[in-house]
Amino acid sequence: MTTTTPVRETSGHPVEAVARRVRTTVAIGLVAVLILAAALTAFVHVPGLRAESGSALSSAVVDEIASLEATGSSCSTTPRLTDQVVVELADGSVSTMAMSKALDLTRDRAGVARAYCV
Repeated sequence: MTTTTPVRETSGHPVEAVARRVRTTVAIGLVAVLILAAALTAFVHVPGLRAESGSALSSAVVDEIASLEATGSSCSTTPRLTDQVVVELADGSVSTMAMSKALDLTRDRAGVARAYCV
């Protein structure tokens, strides 16, 4: 005579309920992270918030940055909140201006932010 051990049914077991909740929570968390990443990526591409880093800086921009750095400012092409922004205008001239005015010009496609100085 063979003895068999009964197979336990686990479909209603509390451990499975907890595991199901954990899997659901992780899935929701991953979806939230993906949505956040997409939103941040879209925000970075808002006109005026990003310097045109792919193009070479003109000599006028380089000279403007050098003059600002000679007075003690620190300039970078990495976008950041600053007091002064070096903007290359549509006509090729270069100007240093406040962040709010630079954002207006770049939003209106009247210029391109080239450097951010503090």
